[in-house]
Amino acid sequence: MRLRRSGYHARGVFSGPQALKALEEETFDLVVLDIMMPEMDGIEVLKEIRKRYSLSDLPVIMATAKTESADMVKAFEAGANDYVTKPIDLWVLLARIQVHLKLRQLTKEKDEFLAIASHDLKNPLNNIHGYAKLLLMIAKQGEPVTEEMRTMLERIVRQSHLMLRIIVDFLDYHALQEGALTLAREVVNLNDLVRECVNEHAASAAHKVLSLEFTPSAEPALVNVDPDRIRQVLYNLLSNAIKFSERGSVIRTWVEVKDSDVVRVSVRDAGPGLRPEDRAKVFEKFGRTGSVGTAGERGSSIGLSIAKRFVEMHDGRIGCENHPEGGAVFWFELPAHRAAAPAVEQS
Repeated sequence: MRLRRSGYHARGVFSGPQALKALEEETFDLVVLDIMMPEMDGIEVLKEIRKRYSLSDLPVIMATAKTESADMVKAFEAGANDYVTKPIDLWVLLARIQVHLKLRQLTKEKDEFLAIASHDLKNPLNNIHGYAKLLLMIAKQGEPVTEEMRTMLERIVRQSHLMLRIIVDFLDYHALQEGALTLAREVVNLNDLVRECVNEHAASAAHKVLSLEFTPSAEPALVNVDPDRIRQVLYNLLSNAIKFSERGSVIRTWVEVKDSDVVRVSVRDAGPGLRPEDRAKVFEKFGRTGSVGTAGERGSSIGLSIAKRFVEMHDGRIGCENHPEGGAVFWFELPAHRAAAPAVEQS
């Protein structure tokens, strides 16, 4: 009852067999298990639990009397995650529940990412391996690099860069989760920053015979931001646009200063647009949509989630919508920088 009042959905049982039956009937995030129970003691129940669930799948907190240290040694050997002593202090129990639920969530997210990343790294790694083998077969020692060899080297660079982005996304995501990522702000003109990022994507766009167009705002688009983090936002939006645009089409990027208070950057792709079910989860972490790129590309699936977090760290907002003339538009807004008014001298 006290756990329910603290916001948890809790189910209580009075014996070991009842506990195991409850686990068969429902899905639980954590178990608080008393060592002293009728029919089966807590150690026996814990051993049965560990036959079905790992320590991270289902954390178990044991409850025991202060004097029963030997029982706790047995509990840890059987797979307990933690313990509390009786009489149970509710605030201590709640703190330990929160810690283990957080650890469970982090482990689950790590496993999800590793499953996705291992799949997404597989294709570029196979490509790099294949191109490297071909180069070894056709390259003759002391002879100049041919056009065919140069093309293969360019593909190796592109594929290795894709793998690097997946790893960078993973590191940034966990830095954000742990609150270890800070901003180094400075005043920049978003027109210059966006133009720079568009130019950096020219080669990958040309590979798919895409054109990149950029339209700056008529006036300076000054913002106080961490330029490296905003570059990452732009990288994810532009890479996403290239991924989903049809061969031979145009990707348009533009900057607007809105009402002198907000600067908006928009990237419009030339793809099929967003389905309603995809739009609802496109910025979610590990939010796999049903879409793949026009050349079969897949990304780490957390790039847009990271972009959202970076924009929000700058007190901005991000969104997406389908364009009336086709394609999807991804945009983000940041507060415009306003220089402090000069102090008025008093006579």
